[in-house]
Amino acid sequence: MIDKVIDNLYLGDVQDVINEDRVGLLKMDLKITHILTVAAEGISVEKQIDGICYMFIYAFDIATQDMFAGNLLANSITYISTSTETSNGRALVHCEAGISRSVFIVAAYLMQKFQWSAAKAVEYIQTIRPIAQPNDGFIRQLRIFESCHFVADIQTVSQSSLYKKWLLDISSADRNYREENGRFGAVKQHREENYCDYI
Repeated sequence: MIDKVIDNLYLGDVQDVINEDRVGLLKMDLKITHILTVAAEGISVEKQIDGICYMFIYAFDIATQDMFAGNLLANSITYISTSTETSNGRALVHCEAGISRSVFIVAAYLMQKFQWSAAKAVEYIQTIRPIAQPNDGFIRQLRIFESCHFVADIQTVSQSSLYKKWLLDISSADRNYREENGRFGAVKQHREENYCDYI
């Protein structure tokens, strides 16, 4: 389901973009000109619609996904701004389910555009799209973004004490996860190696 967030900006999920029966809705009814995919996989060329520009941000819906690294957030905001404000187009931002990753990106865009707090941006989106719920890591990154006065480039954000603290926290969480799941990982690898032996 596609929801209008503000003029020229929409939120949806992957099915809104790849289903052939949605082509008319996207092009004729909503007049979408730009699509931003925030997912582990982009939209294949075969599924892309002629006349629509596509951008792909490679990201997982996990609390340790760093959206500042590689300027993922900065590039996403620029793409939305350029497509909706400069080019007079209409942008659709989506992830797999339209719940976490895409909501994070749109919330950050609204924060920068209207100078909103993280809480206000997320609450606003939830009034329009009740299923919206960025994961805890994304919520923390929105607060970091707010503390950096809505600047998303990694050079600026990397100076933030909140960002440094978050990096330490996710590093610790990742280390704990690896320690707790090390035995399972070793078993899984052994099984895969044995499987390969029989191919």
